[in-house]
Amino acid sequence: MSLGVITLLIALLLPSLTMVRETTRRVVCSSNIRQIGLGLAMYADEHGGALPTSIHTQITGGNEAPVQLMMAVHVSNPEYTGWDALGWLFINEYLETPGVFYCPSHRGLHPQSAYASLWKSPESNLIFCNYQYRYLDSNGAPIRLFEVPSMAVVTDGMLTSADFNHRVGSNVLWNDLSASWFSDAAGSIAASLPSTATQDDAPDLVTDAWRTLDLNVNDR
Repeated sequence: MSLGVITLLIALLLPSLTMVRETTRRVVCSSNIRQIGLGLAMYADEHGGALPTSIHTQITGGNEAPVQLMMAVHVSNPEYTGWDALGWLFINEYLETPGVFYCPSHRGLHPQSAYASLWKSPESNLIFCNYQYRYLDSNGAPIRLFEVPSMAVVTDGMLTSADFNHRVGSNVLWNDLSASWFSDAAGSIAASLPSTATQDDAPDLVTDAWRTLDLNVNDR
């Protein structure tokens, strides 16, 4: 077989192999999302229906500080250092495997490999996962499990557009603990997210992304 034919065959096969790999990653991601849902269910059962709290829900200067940018599972700042948000599921042993908090399709700055060594001895380290957690609803009130079944509570990272793991959609955990794939073939959500986490309108853009998921709940 000539080198040219081999090259052509490789070129034809590569897209299929890439698709198979991404499909596999999507299945792993869906499993992670469902496990996080089980962890939230156990946490809520022991906390009167309440979901894990986050230091980022503090209101400062009349604006929601990174309320909608909750990817940190362990924080370190002058006000508080320790496990936070989805990190409560780990430290309380509802979910004992750090890998559950990481989508294998992640292309941003927060893959599991960046934090693998920190989970056993976090101390003053900032640890990110690459899923997005939503503790407050659009009115700024803490979300309670099952209270609004059609509300999305966990999905792909939305800290920046690069953190939206699958680009053409995302696995979503809803407040009734069901999980489904939200298809976004045009990549509109990824394109609408902030380019950097520090830009002024970042919280508003992420809030809008959550609302887009909520409005399309019937497509799950």
